[in-house]
Amino acid sequence: MKSKPPKYVTKVWAAAEVKMLYLYNLQVYTGKLPGNAPEKNLEHRVVCDLMEPLFGTERGVTTDNFFKSVTTA
Repeated sequence: MKSKPPKYVTKVWAAAEVKMLYLYNLQVYTGKLPGNAPEKNLEHRVVCDLMEPLFGTERGVTTDNFFKSVTTA
């Protein structure tokens, strides 16, 4: 059924250079933490993890609206 959401969803986040088509970092999100506890500050952790190899290189970061928090900025 088209209106029914999928039972299992995998999210993949990536840090990539758009002009050079180069993938810097990739992360697969598998769901909640062990014990079914929801993760707090997920967007901040994801951006920091993905951008870790690029810290100190004075590069700009563009994200979508999921990653819009004051802490992440």
